[in-house]
Amino acid sequence: MKPILSMLNIFIDPEEAVKGFDSKWAWVWPLLIVSIVSGIVGWLMVPIAIQAMQYEPPRGLTREQLQAAMPRIQLMQNIAVFTTPISTGVMMAIWAALIAAACAVMDIKATFPKLFTLVAHCGLINAVQAVATYIVLHLKRDDIQSLKQLAPQFGLDLLLGDNANKQLAAMLGYFSIFQIWYLVILALGLAYLSGTTKGKAFAAITPVWVIGLLMRVGVSFFN
Repeated sequence: MKPILSMLNIFIDPEEAVKGFDSKWAWVWPLLIVSIVSGIVGWLMVPIAIQAMQYEPPRGLTREQLQAAMPRIQLMQNIAVFTTPISTGVMMAIWAALIAAACAVMDIKATFPKLFTLVAHCGLINAVQAVATYIVLHLKRDDIQSLKQLAPQFGLDLLLGDNANKQLAAMLGYFSIFQIWYLVILALGLAYLSGTTKGKAFAAITPVWVIGLLMRVGVSFFN
């Protein structure tokens, strides 16, 4: 239980959490938990997503075409759920590599294995967001009639109306309470892990949120 309890420190006390990163297997538990939670939530979300598609078929499909394609859609969704551990690990490795590159440029001493462990621990915050998303959607499941409603608003996009600019909404929506929490803990964890200043640590994680923001805004052009 000690590694698990130590891992949970990442939510409120990243300084204490990084003390447990000396073990080379410290990344296993958070990666496993994030993968399991994401997989279960993804599985539970499949019927809700299919319900939304029934009301609002994806662009370019008629209702008849949607019904014909439904077995393939369900298969793809199930494959995505079962490959969650792989995709989760790959994304964490990419974020850790980006931070490692930034640390090398800024002369911050941090090894890739420990950065991967830090990213894996911070992924627990994403797991909390996934659970919160499902709870919100489950509570209003009977009212969901569009694919847009599958993304609950946890950010500043709550202040915008339904007819707001999509790119602006995507930008404000990216900085949700969970994303801000994630970035703050990630930066503080990096500062404690490497012994650098908090300012340099926040600068070193810039690639993570900039790329995430660009991806979010980019997707909005196709919505």
